[in-house]
Amino acid sequence: MQSCGIKVVAATEKTDDTIFDVSFKEPCAIIMGSEGRSINPSVLKLVDAKAKLPILGEIESLNVSVACGTFI
Repeated sequence: MQSCGIKVVAATEKTDDTIFDVSFKEPCAIIMGSEGRSINPSVLKLVDAKAKLPILGEIESLNVSVACGTFI
């Protein structure tokens, strides 16, 4: 995808950047991890950007289907 000009963004809590810090104006693909294991660290090394959802309160994470709908 990257060689075709598509920006690859990982949805991960392993970053300080939120979805508001990353530009989604160009064509992009979003990688969502599994609920139990997240995104493999080797994949995280290859992406163009990492972004997380800003979550307030006591919630640690969201179900991946909910996070996907919220991320977009």
